[in-house]
Amino acid sequence: MVAVPAPGTTGVQVEDVRVSGPEGAPDITLRLHRPGRVAARAGVHSVHGGGFVLGNLETSHTRNVELARERSG
Repeated sequence: MVAVPAPGTTGVQVEDVRVSGPEGAPDITLRLHRPGRVAARAGVHSVHGGGFVLGNLETSHTRNVELARERSG
């Protein structure tokens, strides 16, 4: 994968949240992308399909920032 510079997040709130997995499993990190101003009560649930082999939080970060910006009012 080619390194792509991270997008600017002006107008978008980005927050990483750690969530406990089942007993014995590692915690996971969820990344929340929120528009600065909410135009409508809606959400997009995005899960990368790498199966923990290819991809991570950064893989879909650019597109999720764009989606959050599009939802901004």
